[in-house]
Amino acid sequence: MILECPSCRTRYLVQIGLFAQGGRQVRCVRCRHEWRASLPVHIDVYMPPPDLTPEPPPYEPAANLPAVTKARPFAFLFTDKTKKLAQHTAKIAFFAALIILSFVALRGVIVRFDPHLITLYRAADIDVARARPKLAFEQVSSNIKYDGGTMHLFVDGVIRNTTSREQQVPDIKAMALGPDGSVIQSWQVSSPATTIEANGAVSFHTGINTPMNQTIENVRLEFVAQGKAGDGGS
Repeated sequence: MILECPSCRTRYLVQIGLFAQGGRQVRCVRCRHEWRASLPVHIDVYMPPPDLTPEPPPYEPAANLPAVTKARPFAFLFTDKTKKLAQHTAKIAFFAALIILSFVALRGVIVRFDPHLITLYRAADIDVARARPKLAFEQVSSNIKYDGGTMHLFVDGVIRNTTSREQQVPDIKAMALGPDGSVIQSWQVSSPATTIEANGAVSFHTGINTPMNQTIENVRLEFVAQGKAGDGGS
């Protein structure tokens, strides 16, 4: 309810419940004028004009037109083609990750079979602890002697068992190398012992006649059944 001061025309918004018992004396805060206020006899009620806009007729789709469906955002991402592409991409990524993890986890075994790959691991900043061979060549020496116009190449050395278990000793493949690293002559040496005890060693000696017109720069030794194990000096 709104009261208006008869003196200064200041208006006040008051609760209508204050006049439930009839009129009462009030005072204007602004001009201090006092008067007796009561509920108005007539209250004007505002009624908005009715909306005369006609309602649109109900929509009836034509029989020869497809029904309208609500468009989904990013619907192009959920087509059959994109789903198949995503599945293939996920499979490729999974197998690639599996290969990389295997390449890293099995690096010790891989380097043992192909020592040249240690360069690749180092380039990728992956630490590789090269596995120590079970049998190793030690104290290898080679010398050439001439006898009656024939050149003889002799190789001596020691085979050591680097493990705490007895190991079988395979045959040895010896190769005489030229200055360019090419193999001039190769031969197989029978194992000097069937087995070597834990942390033990056995010596070996071998020799071969070599051509007079070839220069031997180095000698390489390999175990026949276990791959390359070491080189001998010239």
